[in-house]
Amino acid sequence: MPSLRSIALVDSKVNNTAIQTVYNALTHQAHHITGLSFKFCFLDTRSVYLLAKALAINRTLVKLDLSNNGLSPITGVYIVKNLKNNITLTDLNLSKNGLNDDFAEALAETLTHNEILWRVDISHNPIGELGGQALLKAIRESNDSLESLGDDFAAYNYF
Repeated sequence: MPSLRSIALVDSKVNNTAIQTVYNALTHQAHHITGLSFKFCFLDTRSVYLLAKALAINRTLVKLDLSNNGLSPITGVYIVKNLKNNITLTDLNLSKNGLNDDFAEALAETLTHNEILWRVDISHNPIGELGGQALLKAIRESNDSLESLGDDFAAYNYF
């Protein structure tokens, strides 16, 4: 019997039991989850906390979609800080949330350490000039792996 490789809880109400089950799957060595989507789930702070905590431990997840979740800047900061030493996640979608300059500065800091992230979609977030400049500096000076920040991000005048 093939093992579970991806989980898509798109447009779902994710309760505490569900997020605990996902956390257990991501942190258990016997499970090899490579893709996870919580698009349109509007995760609460506890759920984001558990998910981010799992990202710091997990060694199999390659793609994570947290777009359209109404994530606050503080939850976004917590997610990217837990990716600082992650060695497998290459594709992270955080588009269409409420992530701002504080988040962008935390992402920039993470990008100075993480050489695995290849695509981080942060389009359609209220990131201003300070956040954009912090990201630009991190990419120019410390990161050779990142290829994209999302379709709309290139339209800003930071580059």
